[in-house]
Amino acid sequence: MKTAVFYDLENIALTIRNGGFEPELIALRQKIEASDLVGQITLQRAYMRSTNGAIAHIQPVLEKHGIELVPVMPVCEESRKKANLVDFKMGVDVIATIAKKRSIGTVAIASGDNDFGFLCQQIKEMNKKLMVISRFNTTGDAMLKLCDDWIDLNERPLPSKFIMTAIETRIPPDNPNEDFYSALGAFLHALESDLLLRRCMTAFGLPFPMFETILRNRQMNIPRYRELGFPSLTAFMEALLSDTNFEPKFGHVKYSGQKRPLSQIRLLESVVRRPHEYTREKLLKYYDFLAELENIDEMLQYINFMRRIGMLKGSTLCYKRTFRATIRKHLRSVMSAAGVILDENALAEVEKNL
Repeated sequence: MKTAVFYDLENIALTIRNGGFEPELIALRQKIEASDLVGQITLQRAYMRSTNGAIAHIQPVLEKHGIELVPVMPVCEESRKKANLVDFKMGVDVIATIAKKRSIGTVAIASGDNDFGFLCQQIKEMNKKLMVISRFNTTGDAMLKLCDDWIDLNERPLPSKFIMTAIETRIPPDNPNEDFYSALGAFLHALESDLLLRRCMTAFGLPFPMFETILRNRQMNIPRYRELGFPSLTAFMEALLSDTNFEPKFGHVKYSGQKRPLSQIRLLESVVRRPHEYTREKLLKYYDFLAELENIDEMLQYINFMRRIGMLKGSTLCYKRTFRATIRKHLRSVMSAAGVILDENALAEVEKNL
């Protein structure tokens, strides 16, 4: 994919003195080329006020690396020191360039100036991929929301609060009436599909309290996890995430990309795998919980029981009669432990569907 890079030298603040400009420029170029969005870089332009005293020093360096310098002339004395002239010139030039060179698929903007929010929107409306290169503490919210990928010029780790803000900015809330498992699955899929967020979650992750806050802010209908035997929401989420591409690691939720894709069935399996003490109170609450779920087979509890005792191994199937007998035996032991009399007619109704 052909790429055009536009540098706002008034904003990204590369070192000018003591020979630091060229090494920082090379490092910046390497970061840009490392993005999955970037292919062949066919055009590079840098913008700076013509009155900036550093032009004479940096122009030879830019030319050496194939970057065209565009000095922006002030239109009058009053505007001589206003950097927004650079923003205006650069914005007009970007749109004109990508409209003319239609082979360009990715546009990289090296600036975090929020004045470029409208420019970023125009780039996206022209069906171009957008990369933003800036420092996290000077990046406008509009640019962060619209870009397909973002590169931080800072060398230090990103603050968790920034990653949390990026997630809430880039992934709109789901339907609050959706069941928890579907909502969580959709959210994790969106998080994994977003190149920027996936990179942040791989490198830094989010502390569990912040991850839980995001779920609550999205108005997810979190199950009554204590009634399922989990001491905390963190313990419950650890069980649910165990079979996804996200994992708890050193108190953070991080993207690993090495596990099975998320499925609603495996989420429930993560719950029913945990051992339960079958008191009457817990049993009734457990079945109340299952009754509230839609499109999930309640018999997963008994299927997992048979896996534990060796009746089912992997994809091996057993005869229906053996299946029914095992369930009947299991139901009797569970009901007896809970002090509940087994209704033979109700069991017969269950067996009709097996």
